[in-house]
Amino acid sequence: MHRVVPEFIIEKYRAGQFNGSFRAAGMFLDLSGFSTLTDALAKQGQYGAEVLVGLMHNVFDPLVASVFEHGGKIVGFAGDGILALFPIETDERATALNALASAWWIQRNLASRAIQTTPFGSFSFSAKIGLSLGDVSWGILSSATLDQSTYYFRGKAVDDCANAEHLARAGETYLSRSLADVLREDVLVEDGDAFGRLSGIRSRLPSPSALRFPSFDSTVSRVFIPETILHRDERGEFRQAVNLFMRFPDLPNEKLQEFVQTLFRLKEQYGGLINRLDFGDKGCNMLMLWGAPVAYENDIGRALNFLLDLQASVDFPITTGVTYYIAHAGF
Repeated sequence: MHRVVPEFIIEKYRAGQFNGSFRAAGMFLDLSGFSTLTDALAKQGQYGAEVLVGLMHNVFDPLVASVFEHGGKIVGFAGDGILALFPIETDERATALNALASAWWIQRNLASRAIQTTPFGSFSFSAKIGLSLGDVSWGILSSATLDQSTYYFRGKAVDDCANAEHLARAGETYLSRSLADVLREDVLVEDGDAFGRLSGIRSRLPSPSALRFPSFDSTVSRVFIPETILHRDERGEFRQAVNLFMRFPDLPNEKLQEFVQTLFRLKEQYGGLINRLDFGDKGCNMLMLWGAPVAYENDIGRALNFLLDLQASVDFPITTGVTYYIAHAGF
């Protein structure tokens, strides 16, 4: 079974808590190289998919482990991007140093093995990272029948780490001013107005801690993710998939709940897989998929009718993009 819902959300749902806030260091990491790799391996059929899965694990697994080993929580993947939060419990500087240690290790690890070789050629990988400090609000939003839910994280820590990443080039890490001020004795930063480029480390960084996860909670997990996905095997595959990307205004919590109920109602009619509500580098948005893990002959029609009915059901503008391409589907 797969852990695809943040443990933070699992714990809050189990406790009957559906919204809240906390202060955190934020990290947004964008990996470069996988789009080129995927396009090349898609021409090789299932063997290409197997090569891609192996390479994805080889690149992603150490990065993911580094976040967890330094006290972070990965709250979402967005394509080749990772959003992680490091909750501040007591010591702001100690938490910021752990986020910095994770980012520093990730950049050094990727630089040391930037070229990955496959039977179909060699491919290069790099990362851009943004780090921030600020408040985070979170929420769990459910269908009218309460049998399906999604979640979100938003706030200054989320926005600033995404904005910092936008300024970075391959191999660079940018810090928000708030984070740089907390770590002013620990880092060398090339000054900017709101964000600065990390150019060196002055202090000893904290060491990673052993990974410890609670037992898997399948009962709560299936509220957020279809059971067929939770129990699906590791093997990925290339599939024709409809991708529906939606962007909408930064809605207040009450309006978000109404929107999500409409979303789940139309999903029952037209199908589709809801990723999650996302805030950050693309504003307030959501990605939905048709064609994976279950495909129907009329997936394009399902997606377009879903979209038209959704736009007719709300009183705010929804900007959308729809594509139908071969995509890699898997863990």
